[in-house]
Amino acid sequence: MLRPIIMIGCGGSGQKAVRYVRDSVKRHLEHQGWEGDFPKAWQFLGIDTLTTQEDPSIPFLPNNDYVSVSLAFPTYQGLNQAIETKFGLEVNPNAFHDLQGWRPNPSQVTVPLKDGAGQLRAVGRTAGVLALQDYVAKRVAFAFAQCSAGGPELTEVSRYLNVSVPPGTPVPDPITIVVGSMAGGTGAGIMLDVVDLVRRTDIKGAFPVLVAFTPDIFGSIQTNAMTANSAAFMAEMLSAYWDDENTDSALIPATVAVNTRGPHSIFLVGRTNIDGLDLLDSKNVYRAVGEALAAVTTSSTVQTSFHNFITVNWPMAAPANAGGYGFHSSRMKGVASSFGSATISIGRDRFRDYTKKLLHRSIIEHLAEGFEPVAAAVLGDAAKSMAGPAKIAELSRRNIDRFMIDCGLSESDEGSKQISDRFVSNEIMKTRLGQVANSIKAPFTPAMQQNAGVWLQTINAQATQIRTAELSAVDAELGAELRIWGTELYKNVLKTTTEFSGTLSMPLVLSLLQSTRAQVLQSSAKFKERAKEASGLADKAREKARGHLSANQKGAIPMSAAPVQETIQDMSKAIVFDWSARVRERLAVALESVATTMLSGVEASVNQSLARLNMLTQSQDGKPAVVGNWPKNDGIVPTSFTPSPVEFFLEEFETWPEMVKQLVSRSLGDPAGLPIDPVEAARLLIIRGGFGGDGKGGAEVTPLIWADSHGSEPVWEPGQQISININDDLEQLTERIDSWLMRPATEMLYVLTEGLGSYLMDKHHKTGAAIADHQQRLATFRQKLTLALMQSRPLVEIDLVMNATVHPQPLKYVLNIQGFPFGKGHPAREESEQVIQGFLNDARDVDWAFSSGDAESVLITNFLEYPVNPSVITSFTQPLHKAVGAYTPELLRSSFWQWRRARVLENFVPLPDELRVAAIRGFAISRILGAMTALPVGQNKIATEKGVFNFPTNLLTETNKNNILPALLEAMVLTFAEAPTRGKAAFSAYGALLDYGTGGGMAAGFEIDGVTAHILKSGEYGKVEIVDAERADSLRNDPQGRIKNAIAYLDANIKRFDAIESRPMHPNSWRNQVGAVDPVDTMTRELLPDLRKGHVMVREALERFERSLNNEQTEDVA
Repeated sequence: MLRPIIMIGCGGSGQKAVRYVRDSVKRHLEHQGWEGDFPKAWQFLGIDTLTTQEDPSIPFLPNNDYVSVSLAFPTYQGLNQAIETKFGLEVNPNAFHDLQGWRPNPSQVTVPLKDGAGQLRAVGRTAGVLALQDYVAKRVAFAFAQCSAGGPELTEVSRYLNVSVPPGTPVPDPITIVVGSMAGGTGAGIMLDVVDLVRRTDIKGAFPVLVAFTPDIFGSIQTNAMTANSAAFMAEMLSAYWDDENTDSALIPATVAVNTRGPHSIFLVGRTNIDGLDLLDSKNVYRAVGEALAAVTTSSTVQTSFHNFITVNWPMAAPANAGGYGFHSSRMKGVASSFGSATISIGRDRFRDYTKKLLHRSIIEHLAEGFEPVAAAVLGDAAKSMAGPAKIAELSRRNIDRFMIDCGLSESDEGSKQISDRFVSNEIMKTRLGQVANSIKAPFTPAMQQNAGVWLQTINAQATQIRTAELSAVDAELGAELRIWGTELYKNVLKTTTEFSGTLSMPLVLSLLQSTRAQVLQSSAKFKERAKEASGLADKAREKARGHLSANQKGAIPMSAAPVQETIQDMSKAIVFDWSARVRERLAVALESVATTMLSGVEASVNQSLARLNMLTQSQDGKPAVVGNWPKNDGIVPTSFTPSPVEFFLEEFETWPEMVKQLVSRSLGDPAGLPIDPVEAARLLIIRGGFGGDGKGGAEVTPLIWADSHGSEPVWEPGQQISININDDLEQLTERIDSWLMRPATEMLYVLTEGLGSYLMDKHHKTGAAIADHQQRLATFRQKLTLALMQSRPLVEIDLVMNATVHPQPLKYVLNIQGFPFGKGHPAREESEQVIQGFLNDARDVDWAFSSGDAESVLITNFLEYPVNPSVITSFTQPLHKAVGAYTPELLRSSFWQWRRARVLENFVPLPDELRVAAIRGFAISRILGAMTALPVGQNKIATEKGVFNFPTNLLTETNKNNILPALLEAMVLTFAEAPTRGKAAFSAYGALLDYGTGGGMAAGFEIDGVTAHILKSGEYGKVEIVDAERADSLRNDPQGRIKNAIAYLDANIKRFDAIESRPMHPNSWRNQVGAVDPVDTMTRELLPDLRKGHVMVREALERFERSLNNEQTEDVA
């Protein structure tokens, strides 16, 4: 059974990469025939400061899977106030401690949070910490819950993906992966917190994986700010990875108790692979990572290999490759692996995406502005001199009659009368007249004879009764008929609006709707007038009826007599005229409702839709149009759809434009009435609807503009409001296009679902016909497979000399192949075996590289087997070297380092906990001996028997002498900038510091020994150069005096630490824009427990040393 997945993208790069992963997973599921919803056990989340997702060229995450950490705060000042309310000094001092020293001075931050964190890590983390407390924590907890709840569905998905699941198989623990860039403000600021949140949310999140992009992925747009962010992130990541303490616990919500922090395993990914292959831009990197992590999600082979790598291989490989600084290697396990990937495919998956986007753009642009080419075709040269509104007006004039007829609303004096003909046509009136006349005659027999007065009285009484019944029936009969007519009309209007949008565009449809609405209101007024006319005619007919039977007529008159028949006829006409007046009055009201409710509602919805579409076709806020990089129907494939350097297609992408036209043309069905151009024809059919269905219930896809109702059919009657749904949303329209492309029994469906196994057979797997270019296909496959294997190396650049110097293991790779769908005897099986064996230089069988079933693409991945220290990763160190060298000391502290660090020093210094304390001890010892300087300005140095070693030229924080040690530990991150030129010597000063601080052991057993003991005993420095004469002068007496002075130095520092601890923390404790902290002792407070612990340990060791020295002297006397 496949595992659940929780993948969280942090910041812009992280969420874009995760969007690529999810899209790739979705496409793979579609290719395998999965028709259900996206599996709930596969959770892909995005977290960013931006309130909306950017770059629509990468499919968006569903809205409920995207979390903005700006929390609607427009400015940092509002965010900071919320942080202080939640974690202020008086509210939560433990949490406030972890905000010291790095949080920006709020009065100096001008970043509008709606636009992101401004590449300021400290701003990004501040936003993230607050969001973690509620929104993010709840969403991550929900993700774990979905992983458990989605087990049955995942079982079914696994079987669709050819993974057997024995009955009763429990849902395995999820793989948790956090993705982001080291270079930005938000992603680099919150990634480590999100990793810790995963650990502390659910026991199943105990092994979080971190995938971090190095700054080189941004190429020419990489800035020094990005480089500074990556340096700060790297230091904090190293501290977290090597940490065995549960620090930061007051800032990270926890439902599970943990005693560690940071990622379990780390993968650093850059733009150039280990052999020098450049992926050219960041999107290619996201796509390569997306394909690899999508395979981790959907492929049993890849997932098992990845899971084993992080759970089985990592715990052994990381300690086996410890080191990185050239000192105390055993205490610093290997940090970061990397991976590369290459895919070999027919190219159909990308071709499908190209086709969908081509149709999508064609639909959007046509709906928004398609009247332009229509005007050019219909109006000819005259259109060239006409403005847009004039073109719309002329085209509307030419099409209004047809539009109204198609809607069923034409009511012309000279032409069709669709409404009158339906309700009050001459035929209906004639029929009604006959029925009324018969009703009046009903009580009378042909033989009856009466005098004129009696006839007039009895006929009038009968007519009055009939009139009352007729008029009473109007409401019921017409109401029922209007409901039927209203529903038919509603459908006609929606279908006609859709059809004319598909042929003429929405701006033209809006003009047609406006004209139709005006004419319908005119028709309503005419019906009112005709109702009055009919009432007048009724009165005249009644008056005339009374004159046929004169009161002075003598004798009995038979029923058949002309006066009697004329009286009945005119009385009948009066009743029918009254009836028609009542009908016309109701129709006038109904047409008012059609105009003011139905047509206005449709018009408003189309107007809103057009506004949304215009936002896709036009640039917004200086950003290019959403559809700007999508394919056009011009025969050119945009570069964003072409294969990256690690994607190998067996079909050339240059053939796609013609291939689309041919496939669409052969998949249209009856082309009658469709545009000649296949893409335009498909566009109209997709807008029109009435095809396919979603594969679940067989329901047809509705017209683009349709009623938003509970049932599949619209229902409306006059007086009701309407609700319209126009499928112009990117996702809705994509599904509509997909549904059309994947209609059963079309050549398009066959081509889009063909896999490598079928493609490389010598015969068509359905028809049995021989494949004419079979040998050429095999040759192309062999060539592309060879390239794919060579170019799948890990995406990281490594200094091979440095690596050999600081790590015990050579660079080795773990090759994994998703599984070629070539069984024994398949024409491509032998070709594949030969290429893979040649690449591995190993003749053993490679059955592991093949799988059952079929697949359109196969992923090849290479993992760096032994994790390495960032000191050997030149895609990190080289940019840092270049950036640091470009700054003066002042600008280094302000511009370069401005709000880059985002954690207290305890969680920033890139050393394991015990070595950080050892460095503090080493500082105390070397300062006692005068073997180290403590300069607030200028370069500090330290001397050992091996020589004098320089610390980084400049500090990253402006400070004083009392705070020099915290500032030097902060500046350790700058040593990575020197690694490209100095190798492991870049770290020598810190190594010397640790040599002084690790005498006799580590945290549990520090003693005074070696050169320190020698100097304290004899006062002789030997090869150790004195670099601080003032400090060394305090040791120019006897051993007891030297030890006494050393302890006095330590006591003075311990007293200072105690004094700082006794004072309450300052409510500011933040960093300002010029590179200083307020108050100045904040850096010492950040490390206060460690500083006191280290100095006390040295003092206790000195006391033990003094006792042993006294004992020696006593023994000598004896």
